[in-house]
Amino acid sequence: MIWVLLYGVLIFLTLNKHSKSGYFNYHSEIWADKAGYYVYLPAAFKYNFEANQFPDSIDVNTGNGFVLDFKSNTVQTKYTYGVSLMQLPFYGLAEMATYFMDVPNDGFSPINHLSVNFSAITYFLLGLILLFHILRDTFNKRTAIWTLLFIFLGTNLYYYVISATGMSHVYSFFLFSAILFLLKKSEFLKKSNPLNLILFGLLSGLIVLIRPSNIVYLFIVFFVFAKNLGDVFYRIKTIIKPAVLLLILLGALIIIAPQFVYWKYAFGSWIKYSYQNEGFNWGAPQMLSVWFSPNNGLFLYGSVYGLIVLSIIYSSLKNSLYWIYLALFFAVSYITASWWAWEFGCSYGSRNFVEYLAIFSIPFGVLINNLSTSKKATKIGFFVIGFLLIALNLKLIYTFDDCYFGEGDWDWNYYLYLITEQT
Repeated sequence: MIWVLLYGVLIFLTLNKHSKSGYFNYHSEIWADKAGYYVYLPAAFKYNFEANQFPDSIDVNTGNGFVLDFKSNTVQTKYTYGVSLMQLPFYGLAEMATYFMDVPNDGFSPINHLSVNFSAITYFLLGLILLFHILRDTFNKRTAIWTLLFIFLGTNLYYYVISATGMSHVYSFFLFSAILFLLKKSEFLKKSNPLNLILFGLLSGLIVLIRPSNIVYLFIVFFVFAKNLGDVFYRIKTIIKPAVLLLILLGALIIIAPQFVYWKYAFGSWIKYSYQNEGFNWGAPQMLSVWFSPNNGLFLYGSVYGLIVLSIIYSSLKNSLYWIYLALFFAVSYITASWWAWEFGCSYGSRNFVEYLAIFSIPFGVLINNLSTSKKATKIGFFVIGFLLIALNLKLIYTFDDCYFGEGDWDWNYYLYLITEQT
């Protein structure tokens, strides 16, 4: 009943948020990047991937997240189809609803926008439930609840669950949580069967398909809950057995293969770097900007990330293998900071970290759990600071207008304006 109640609260929050924003603008659920993820669904189920069948100017009206190439009569998007695959059940329900409601049946109607909100909330809650079970079994129920409360309310995860429901991050959050849950329940594939191995491949393939840079996550998960390096090597030895690896690769191929077909159709090549001139500048990463700039800096628009980093350091002092979490944090920071647009456009905070909260919840849980044996003043101080950071994060989220409008990347006056402005 608690999970059902939480689902209802989250649905209310996201519907209330989007009821004020209208459609076909940068606040809406199907716009720009979000439209680029979503377009596979109406293209496949309504318009047979033929550009001339789409509603007039729908690519422009949804923020140019995809291109209708009338010369080749193709629908072109630089984004992969992973998010749309996960949205498919909700798209189907929305399409069924159009037969009973007086709304346009063009795949871009208000009911389709609504389905994106339900999709994001559902996947988030499923991911949260899986993480709750992992943390409860590792620590205890109280630690699990406090850990999840802090990472949800105190970071940009809240924003991508409630506001930017069409972006990829909440879907990746679910997948990251599902991978952890599967590995823990199968004792990191020690209790493997063909179904588990194929499922691991499906989840891994979808993670990489949605966001290729997230492949770093798949190299880290085998350190999770490991007692020593021998434990890690045993897990790796298990997964590289030919029979095991073959089934995992089969699962991944099942997911990724349709993308090759799409690239061949849209761009004439089985493998395509669809981002064209967008790329990485590995030699000049903007690390400080990613962390501290008023233009979407991680620690400024998700203040609990500071406590998360401290928890990683704290956990590492108790178990040296926890340094791998710090290595992961720096790896994600480096990848983000090396992208040509390190601030990632209209977004809240450094959004590439959102899905990694699933794995960062573990060292954060270590810190929360050990507070139970700390002095009363330490516990009170921690929670006072924690709740103040949550309040700051929520204030910024409800003041922020989905895009940074400051004068330059280090406009502190604009950041202070967001904090002090009346919502």
